[in-house]
Amino acid sequence: MLRRLLIIAVLSLPFTAIAMEERSPVVQLRYTPAPVNVLSGITVEPVVQDDLIDEVSFSYRWLVNGEEIDFEDSPFLSGDFFKRGDEIIVEVKAYGITGEEYPPFIPKPIYADNAPPQFTKDPKAEYDDDLYRGRVYAEDVDGDEVSYRLIEGPQNFDLDANSGRFQWQPEENEGLYPVKIEAFDPYNGRAEQIFQLELSTVRR
Repeated sequence: MLRRLLIIAVLSLPFTAIAMEERSPVVQLRYTPAPVNVLSGITVEPVVQDDLIDEVSFSYRWLVNGEEIDFEDSPFLSGDFFKRGDEIIVEVKAYGITGEEYPPFIPKPIYADNAPPQFTKDPKAEYDDDLYRGRVYAEDVDGDEVSYRLIEGPQNFDLDANSGRFQWQPEENEGLYPVKIEAFDPYNGRAEQIFQLELSTVRR
């Protein structure tokens, strides 16, 4: 009697199990600079447990006012994506070098601060009819109104606080005369510009 033997082959497919840890190794986030504004952007540095410093990598998910910023997954977010007063949150997810996946670390939000004005041009001054006339130029990326204040300058130097225009009728001896002007916005953002006016015997 001929017996037939049925052989059943069981194929084992490769399977990789990803271990999901219960807690993120991130203990806090460091932000630079502090405070942040649209000029600086924001950089985040995760601080992890000492025994895992060299054992994990990170991914980043940025949210501004609750809306995710698509395709921005690096530790830096440009100021192009937010404005003064916006709420910023970055969710940081850690991955172990042996395949562990950790839940995201979600910190408290931070808020974009005021950006100071910026001087955008070198000052220009012309001498005519015994009078120097010129102007300084500053802009504010937040769209705030910019005002000007004279910090240092020679005698008889007048500065218009709204336009940045100045004039000077010199009475001093020839030489170089330093001028320092401050531009400021309503939120206490400030910038300074320093330049010199030259007074010589022949000025024409």
